[in-house]
Amino acid sequence: MLKKLFLAAAFVACSLGANAQVWMGGSLGLDFFKFDGADKTQTTFSIKPEIGYTLDEKWDLAIGLGFSSISNYECEDGFNFTEFVVAPYARYTFAKTGKVGFFVDGGVDLGINKPKGGDSNTSLWVGLRPGVKFAASDKITLVAHLGSFGYGSMQDTYSDFGLNVDNNALSLGMYWSF
Repeated sequence: MLKKLFLAAAFVACSLGANAQVWMGGSLGLDFFKFDGADKTQTTFSIKPEIGYTLDEKWDLAIGLGFSSISNYECEDGFNFTEFVVAPYARYTFAKTGKVGFFVDGGVDLGINKPKGGDSNTSLWVGLRPGVKFAASDKITLVAHLGSFGYGSMQDTYSDFGLNVDNNALSLGMYWSF
């Protein structure tokens, strides 16, 4: 009996793996923001490597690990804030034309936030992120997300629910398939 279960599991894994493709990549961000009349600039840096698994033409499963840092030296005593995020998601490609695909990612972002000199707290985001992908080659895919729709909260700080689709919420990334 155990032998039959093992063979059945191996068969399922091989059949899924026949069409599957592993990819890795992510996004990198650097932003400089200066308030009117201010002498100094606020700096935001973020990096989010990801690894994913293409199940078929429509579905991908992936996880991202993110880090971001905000430094604003105009605030009293400066303002430094760091965040670490674990972000698993499922991607559904609902339309494809040539090398371009349109998708929506459904996921959860779990974060730990720490302001300089303050106590750390947790954050949660659950929602959808629409996007477009372009297959530049067999191995390289360029990806863009435009905003999100979901619910977010930070422990003892805020909660929000809404739609955020504008050009300020644009995220660009690149994936390498192997």
